[in-house]
Amino acid sequence: MDMSTCCAYFCTGVSFFGIITLAAISAVLSGGGAHYVSEEFAARHGEEAPLSAQDALKSCFGAMGIYAVFLVFCGFRVYSMNAKGASKQQLIDDE
Repeated sequence: MDMSTCCAYFCTGVSFFGIITLAAISAVLSGGGAHYVSEEFAARHGEEAPLSAQDALKSCFGAMGIYAVFLVFCGFRVYSMNAKGASKQQLIDDE
């Protein structure tokens, strides 16, 4: 396995994991977990609230979109490499 194949598999895996993780965070935020980014939570920890819950939710969806683009491109790369490898193997077997 060459380096580009390894990178394509890694990129696909990380993108899939990122989408799943961000979907879970989005579910928590939209399901009543907004206190994690609220002013009250930040005040208890001596910080300012950097985002509202809606802003955090929009950021999660934006990042999920970016990961989805990488998942499509890297997944297509993996698919095309596997198809190319299968056709090479078939040519070798036919000889």
